Amino acid sequence: EPEFRICAALADYTCSVYNVNERLTKLMTLSDYSAPIVGVKFSPSSKNILYTATSQGKIIACDLRAKGKIVAEMK
Repeated sequence: EPEFRICAALADYTCSVYNVNERLTKLMTLSDYSAPIVGVKFSPSSKNILYTATSQGKIIACDLRAKGKIVAEMK
């Protein structure tokens, strides 16, 4: 059965990633942010890459296989 993941950007500048099956399971919390997160999107080519956008105009790509390690930053 394929994994279905969702992501929630929170007011404390963190981003929580959950696995959704019969129940909701928190996989990790990403916390390398210094500004509010205004957008999140999983990569269309890899379910393991998560893009986040901050209110300061920064886009961060994280690798979920590596516990959310930042693999790219763009501004």
